[in-house]
Amino acid sequence: MLLMAFEYDQRQYRLMLERIDAFERGLINLGTLVDDLEGLLNVMEAVCGSWEQTFLSHWGVLEDVRAVALAEGWEFDDKSKKIIFESIARMKLQVLEKISAS
Repeated sequence: MLLMAFEYDQRQYRLMLERIDAFERGLINLGTLVDDLEGLLNVMEAVCGSWEQTFLSHWGVLEDVRAVALAEGWEFDDKSKKIIFESIARMKLQVLEKISAS
């Protein structure tokens, strides 16, 4: 059972990486990325609590930037883009570490 949860979570990590890559290539928007990453995290079966908290802190930055942009009706400026891509880079490294640990 533990092996099945591990394999299942590995698939979720790979899907997270695919979604991040899709955003970086301009194939999906920030809102889709935020929603998809949240959904994938929520279905994981054996995620480490500290890993999850760190991931959620980076995810929260993306959600905050998106929420402000939606509320105020503005496009992302250079400062917002820098914040977005820094958070995404950290999330990507975090996910890659979990995949390479398999």
